[in-house]
Amino acid sequence: MSKDLRVHIAPVGYDSNRVFEPLIKMKADKVYFILHILDNRNHSPYLLQIKKKIKKSEVEQIDEKIDIWDFYECMSRFKRIILNEKQNGNKVWINVSSGTKITAMAGILSCMAWGAVPYYVKIKYPERQKMNEIEIEEVEKTIFPPVYGIEKPDSISMIILNLLNQKSGRIRKVHLIKELVSMEQIKAKSGWGDNSVMQAKHSQLRTLLEPLLDQEFIEVEARGPKSEVILTERGKESLRFFGNEKSK
Repeated sequence: MSKDLRVHIAPVGYDSNRVFEPLIKMKADKVYFILHILDNRNHSPYLLQIKKKIKKSEVEQIDEKIDIWDFYECMSRFKRIILNEKQNGNKVWINVSSGTKITAMAGILSCMAWGAVPYYVKIKYPERQKMNEIEIEEVEKTIFPPVYGIEKPDSISMIILNLLNQKSGRIRKVHLIKELVSMEQIKAKSGWGDNSVMQAKHSQLRTLLEPLLDQEFIEVEARGPKSEVILTERGKESLRFFGNEKSK
């Protein structure tokens, strides 16, 4: 398998040169075209024009169909491509000037999280003549991508978030302790009494949960011995953003 390849991720919308020219100028070896799964993009005149222009360059072309209006789906696909290519020793760029604004935001964050390089292609617009009437666009809906720190939770925090996700978003503390003990994430010294051992385990769990509580990724619902740890919407967002493919 070839290494040191120059790999591009290029969402395709209503531009051709904006996608085509960077592939040639930056000497791309491979390109992933990000296409809208709901459209028959194989017959898009823009995609056909791009493919026709790069045909002689022998750039390897891969079509990836996703919902380009779904922020998390874009993040998930970008993550998979970036990590797979980097694992093979290749460098990845993302064109954040083509496609939708959702793919652009997902592209920027993916580069920050997983070590790809974003680029924006500025185009020259023709001068517009004075318009007699302002065109009024029809608004379909407003989308709010999540905004929070880009720092990834540590490994034990990710383990806890994944456990919560597997348990439908909530788990009793005693059951969470049992799971973490089986993973050797919580330990107690041998020779202690049963009560001391359980207190030590609860103390360790409290320490592990504090960062997640501070970041509002979880909530603790106190019901005496039946206290539960609950995955919040913010925690679900973090898990979808940083979690492995199995957690999506």
